[in-house]
Amino acid sequence: MAVLAKDISVILKSTSIAQKFRGGTAAFVSACDHSHYCEDGKLTRVGFSSLHAAMEFVCYVADRGLSPYNAMTRRAEDLIVATEQRGFAIRCDWAEFRLLNGKGDPTVQIPVCRATGDDSLQLAAPDGWRSNFPSSLDLPVAAHAPVAVAIAV
Repeated sequence: MAVLAKDISVILKSTSIAQKFRGGTAAFVSACDHSHYCEDGKLTRVGFSSLHAAMEFVCYVADRGLSPYNAMTRRAEDLIVATEQRGFAIRCDWAEFRLLNGKGDPTVQIPVCRATGDDSLQLAAPDGWRSNFPSSLDLPVAAHAPVAVAIAV
């Protein structure tokens, strides 16, 4: 399974939110803008249109128990920032950034993040999100839930 990674995304380990975020998952979800939130059970994504807003959110969740970076391993710990154009800026062992091609139209790409080793062809996307896939692909998207999409790696 994968989460949408359009624009600028803060990708978080869902287990870290449950175990470390002050107030747990319910408090985290209530603090998010649901029009930019989705999760697949392993990863949670909150999207932003500016890097400044994304970094403010990183500071917010860090103040509430999540650790963005492990200085000893020099890798992402509980969360990572991804940009649609460049992917991750630092190393991450628990997630990967990919551009998936639309079936039938390899020029259309969807940026996604998925747990390392996961090769599922399902996508979790925010409420109301619509891809720029041609209508012939008929991509249904459900709120916060994974949906089957016709994608090829």
